[in-house]
Amino acid sequence: MPADRRTLLALPLAALPLAARAGGDEIAAISAMLLGMAEAWNRGDFRGYMSGFANPDIAYISRGKRQPGWEATLQHYLKHYGGAPGKRGHLTFSQFDIQMLSPEAAQLIARFDLRWDDGRTDGGLFSGVVRRRDGRWVVTLNHVQAETPDPRDRDDEAEKAAIVNVIRTMEVAWNRGDFHGYMAGFANPDVIFVSRGEFQKDWQGTLDHYIRDYGASAETRGTLAFSNIRVEMLAPDAAQLISNYRLDRPGNPQIGINTRLMRKRGGTWVIALNHVSARETPAAN
Repeated sequence: MPADRRTLLALPLAALPLAARAGGDEIAAISAMLLGMAEAWNRGDFRGYMSGFANPDIAYISRGKRQPGWEATLQHYLKHYGGAPGKRGHLTFSQFDIQMLSPEAAQLIARFDLRWDDGRTDGGLFSGVVRRRDGRWVVTLNHVQAETPDPRDRDDEAEKAAIVNVIRTMEVAWNRGDFHGYMAGFANPDVIFVSRGEFQKDWQGTLDHYIRDYGASAETRGTLAFSNIRVEMLAPDAAQLISNYRLDRPGNPQIGINTRLMRKRGGTWVIALNHVSARETPAAN
């Protein structure tokens, strides 16, 4: 997975103003380097931004673990923040502190804030170490404590909600007898259905089966309900879903579990793989 954005965005904000303290010349050089990183980010130059980090051995610590390295972080930025200026936001910095540890090393403490035009913000504190290598200062260690949730967590929650909405829309479509609407939740034509230890009919064959065997009346189709829906994001365009289902109808109710692989195609979530473990249950007296 890409490096934690809170870890990585913090450092340019450590671009600390010049300070009158011991080792002022080196503090000024470190500040200028970090300020250059912030400027690079704000103009969309992610390679320029990343030039302030030790390559390839930068150490990122955030959320209790070490994050991916230099190249993975660069690719993450290019993918998720590249393009329009509104995607990358604007970095600022404050509450700075730089202390020289030796002529070749310094400690950084600062506040970072990342703001977008739509009002979203991310901010917090970081501590880190910079080292002089080949005549220039680079960040070798960055440890972040952010105040706000990781924007990726917000993104994941939005995607999970969208996936659950697909399942609820299918449920409603089935219960009004709209089998085409129900089947719209499955990838067409390449959805894979697995049940009873076998591969089942394809998309069109499944639709034909529903219309033929369930479409005669409200009693034959029954009432479908999904419950205990659990979604785990696997990638920006893939997720795992597990849920219980129940089909109540006179004489032949069913209960079972669905395991589904969800894929995002053309901006819409669909079921690419549907694996059902079902059993019939006696009708209620």
